[in-house]
Amino acid sequence: MAAFLIRAVQIKNGLPAESFTCAGGANCATTTPDFTDVIPTDPNEAAFFPYVQALKYEGITTVTGTYTPGQNVPRDQMAAFISRAFLGDATQAPSGANEYSVLSCPAGQMYNNLTCSCESILLPLQTSVILNPASVVGGAISQGTVALSDPAPGGGALITLSSSNPSVATVPETVNIAAGSTLTTFIANTNQVSSPTSVSITASYNGTAQTALLTVNPTSTTYTITATSGSGGSITPGSTTVNYLGSVSFTITPASGYALTSLIDNGSNVTNSAFWNGTTYTYTISDVTSNQSIQATFGVGTPQQLGRGPALSTCSFIVLMVAGLGIIICWDRKKKVNLTE
Repeated sequence: MAAFLIRAVQIKNGLPAESFTCAGGANCATTTPDFTDVIPTDPNEAAFFPYVQALKYEGITTVTGTYTPGQNVPRDQMAAFISRAFLGDATQAPSGANEYSVLSCPAGQMYNNLTCSCESILLPLQTSVILNPASVVGGAISQGTVALSDPAPGGGALITLSSSNPSVATVPETVNIAAGSTLTTFIANTNQVSSPTSVSITASYNGTAQTALLTVNPTSTTYTITATSGSGGSITPGSTTVNYLGSVSFTITPASGYALTSLIDNGSNVTNSAFWNGTTYTYTISDVTSNQSIQATFGVGTPQQLGRGPALSTCSFIVLMVAGLGIIICWDRKKKVNLTE
């Protein structure tokens, strides 16, 4: 490394690659060793001794004591070497400075070897973005807050915002945290939804991203409940509208001599959920989230128990013996029913 850097500097300065000298114009090969592990009498190091001496004399390396020629050079240290060699800051290296930087910078800054100056370190986002409230009805707003772990650098910190579902919740594309400040706020606007919808709001800065969850709920969304009945009774209301997660009760009234035999709600038999109070049935739907249809069916008889359908009205039984078979006949005031043989 020392050889190609010194040769490159010579060529950059328009001089022969091997014409470099050390202090007072002396031949670097004859100078007193600056490092205990690179000496001219060592056959493994003798060829490179002049270059290492020149590297020290030019201020391209700033270490003292040992040079450790067999050690690998990390890229950040190599950047410092090249910067000192070609950008003219080698003579600025203070005594005892390490290979990572040539200047001592204030807290929150680091030395840039390419620009030879101290620059602000980009700051990461804090652990989370805060939304208040985190749950709103469609059309309402939520205030977001995003913060940095330290004050924003000169010129401020530009934060990029995004929404996972812009049709439900929108945020500004960017917000700026002013220089010296640690936080800023923004507004998340929401739209109407038909069911609760979760949206991720993400803030990104300096390669990191933090996310907060916003839940948008329906407001005045209504659903239609359509109720119909067959002959032998009625159901009221016949059709009604209900708000999201609302409830509605239906009154089912059998005609005289009839009882409810089945109640179907969106294809499911809910007969046992209908409450008989001695005159009518009552059926309630709660937490409505969609349109529904209800159909009531009636049959001849009188209610026996809750949701059990009709029982036969009082009648007289006659047992007839015909060809050795017993036939039971019930005579009802409305019709004759053959129950069993």
